[in-house]
Amino acid sequence: MSDNFIRLMPFIPNYVPPADKITKAVGVLSSVFPDLTIEATVYPEVRFWDPGGNLEDVYCPCCGAQLDLAWWGKAMDQSARDQFVDLSVVAPCCGCETSLNDLQYRWPAGFARFCITISNPPFELEKSVMEAVGHTLGTDLRGVWIHY
Repeated sequence: MSDNFIRLMPFIPNYVPPADKITKAVGVLSSVFPDLTIEATVYPEVRFWDPGGNLEDVYCPCCGAQLDLAWWGKAMDQSARDQFVDLSVVAPCCGCETSLNDLQYRWPAGFARFCITISNPPFELEKSVMEAVGHTLGTDLRGVWIHY
């Protein structure tokens, strides 16, 4: 049996909301998904959150070119050596200075120290729910749909 999750995370990798805001945000989600497991987690370092089996391609945010996954893998390995402290990269397609976090992942992926994970949601989160949770946390959120 496969599992699906949605992981909500700030667009800013090191952003960690205050504990009281995290508790309120989990409450907002619990009112929408009363029967699901919802967990908020803060990690000591930035982590890469990918969509599992959903990851298809990676694109340059500047010119839109599809990036070679071997190049992306080397850039990820280099950044991982320092626990993703420095996410900056230069896109090989157009020389754009960007970050691993700003690359366009198909399906979405991102870097974060803080996330809220909803296990096996029955449907996609409505934009209004994402905005309400983001407002509660004091940041815009990215949703990463994960399939294992």
